[in-house]
Amino acid sequence: MSNTLCSTDGCSKLSVELNTRSALANYATEAGYCHAFLPNPSYVRMHTTVKHHVTGTVKSTVPYKDFYKPGPNYQEMELCLGCICEATTNCNLTIGCNNQGLCGPFLISQEYWIDAGTPVIRGDSPYTQGAYHRCVIEPYCAATTVRNYMRQFKQDCNQDSLFDCDDVARIHYLGGYQCGIDISHKGYYRVFKQCLNSIRQLTRI
Repeated sequence: MSNTLCSTDGCSKLSVELNTRSALANYATEAGYCHAFLPNPSYVRMHTTVKHHVTGTVKSTVPYKDFYKPGPNYQEMELCLGCICEATTNCNLTIGCNNQGLCGPFLISQEYWIDAGTPVIRGDSPYTQGAYHRCVIEPYCAATTVRNYMRQFKQDCNQDSLFDCDDVARIHYLGGYQCGIDISHKGYYRVFKQCLNSIRQLTRI
């Protein structure tokens, strides 16, 4: 099976389609989405209770492996991450942190990173000062953080009997505890859906 998702030209076409000034294309290229699948994360799961955007107490019980497997579902997850990035910060790779303490192109909090298993960039240690910040501002490590977080909180947020990209987007925005709250009116969700629909048309996923 080929690991290629799309060519560089395909990414450029996507950026034009979304009118994003190539933000998503740049992110996809930087993180490897337009060239190869990222490997499955292998970080240790941290069983902690945290608050993200919304307070709650729900934990996921569905096995991670049922969704993250080779084939279309895994491929869609990679594209899903690109659209979440697009909806979150317009895939701004130099955004740093905002005044709420959320950092990087995915606006990841330190609590989110901890619950994702404290992934780090190559050669770093989660125990060194600044490891969280160095990870979440780096596209590859930030994407790994999101994937790991979904391992912990995988659930059917929209009650359609599936766990898919829509649920991933909701969990990322609302946190893993009350992802059933309606976000259809949010700008984040509208941009996410537009991005996902456009990228599916281009990649036929």
